[in-house]
Amino acid sequence: MQADREAVRRRQLTERVRHATRMMKEHLEHSLSSTFALAAILRQSDGKIDDFEGVAAGITDTYEGITNIQLAPRGVVRQIYPLAGNEAAIGHDLLADEARKNEALKAINERELTLAGPFELVQGGTAMIGRLPIFLEDKSGRETFWGFSSALIMMSDFLKRTDINSLAADGYEYPLWRVNPDSGERHVFARSSNEPLVNPVSVPFQVPSGLWTLSVYAPDDLGAVGGRLIIELSLTIFVAGLLGFSVLRTLGQSAHLAGLVKIR
Repeated sequence: MQADREAVRRRQLTERVRHATRMMKEHLEHSLSSTFALAAILRQSDGKIDDFEGVAAGITDTYEGITNIQLAPRGVVRQIYPLAGNEAAIGHDLLADEARKNEALKAINERELTLAGPFELVQGGTAMIGRLPIFLEDKSGRETFWGFSSALIMMSDFLKRTDINSLAADGYEYPLWRVNPDSGERHVFARSSNEPLVNPVSVPFQVPSGLWTLSVYAPDDLGAVGGRLIIELSLTIFVAGLLGFSVLRTLGQSAHLAGLVKIR
């Protein structure tokens, strides 16, 4: 009976975790689509956007969850929207930065959107950034690398827009993690607590150029089930004892009365 209940519980939890990962994947894809929109405008305007702030404002309004978007011609960040608070990133050479170079080169070589991070920002907080390599045709029809269109997403904002917070609200614990491509070690970048994993339900899901895994477990659930069983059993024994005592007492009183009647 307990094994059946546990199997049902895990099936229900697995489906809920899958729902949470689907929401995360869909939201991430929607936000990162902003890089394709920016790239399309660049291709139509021969690699120049005169009103970058106006265009960028429209894109961030359309694709929710973006902290900022950037243009990096030849791999060097030249334009950011919004600029306030991000001035230090202007002039950042992605292809010369040892911490960012591998992911940037991978995006160029594979000609695909890549997701860098999540990583800790210097100004605080955890973020991830999607980078789309842009190739433009020259007069001879040959494609050359123009640079990157990028979208930065704060992890805290991302989690608020998904179903993952409801897991913690319902008493579940979770870590969201990946295998770091550089170190090969497990990298937990979001978690509800520091509790150790106890027989979790884990669901991996694909993100641009990587794989994330959401592991969820209920630290008090099995104990609660066991506690309920103990309480139910104790109550059953107690009630049975009362009933038994009552029956014996009734039989004893009946026998006593029968004896008195016989004597009389």
